Amino acid sequence: MKFGRMLILRKSILFFLALLLQNAICMAQSYCYVNTLDGVNMRDKPDGRKIGALKANECVEFLEETKEKSRIGIFDMPWVKIRTQSGRVGYVYGAYLSKTLSEAAAFRCKEQLREAESYLGEIGSRLKRIRDWQQDESPFSKAGMTVMFSTLDFETQKKGFFVTALEFDEAGCEDYPRGILPFDVGDNIKKVREVFGEKSAETPAYDTRNKIEMWFGTNVALNVEYSKADGKIRAVTLANMQGR
Repeated sequence: MKFGRMLILRKSILFFLALLLQNAICMAQSYCYVNTLDGVNMRDKPDGRKIGALKANECVEFLEETKEKSRIGIFDMPWVKIRTQSGRVGYVYGAYLSKTLSEAAAFRCKEQLREAESYLGEIGSRLKRIRDWQQDESPFSKAGMTVMFSTLDFETQKKGFFVTALEFDEAGCEDYPRGILPFDVGDNIKKVREVFGEKSAETPAYDTRNKIEMWFGTNVALNVEYSKADGKIRAVTLANMQGR
């Protein structure tokens, strides 16, 4: 009887030690997440042949990174050797990996709002080519699409065409900039949170039946107004935070 108890105790201790060893191995491993919305290609070597594709938020094991950095677009980062959950090993450009899911969401927010910033700049350029126009004559003064802009720089007294914000609501869905943002007016607020993560801030809505959540990019703020009842997006505002 005493021998049986000793055997059970020994097995329990060995099992406990095995769990500790497994936990230590997991803690020693380093993981990261794909941060770009469209996913990223995995290659056989830095800037090499494509051998697979990874989805947004996919978790991979970090193995090592190259000493040399490579410039791709606005980034200057090393390549990272990774292992997927299925065991495949390859390389991913370091800019497209984040240490946490919250950091991955923050990356996507800035990534998507950079396109929105370019969109605001494009509209500003188009306005510069219009002479002696009035607000109601602007090609952007459509139902559900409001353009707010500064027409005078008080320091230089020069007329300007700085686009401060674009607002889209349910009446102007046809004018919504498709492809600029990964959701539409009429979608559920959950779709925004899935891409951008939790809100950066919140502000009261004029209509008390709605709420407004905010996300911030480098130079653009995104305001999303949605129904408290069903989460349906009622209006979207892109606000330019750059100075004149």
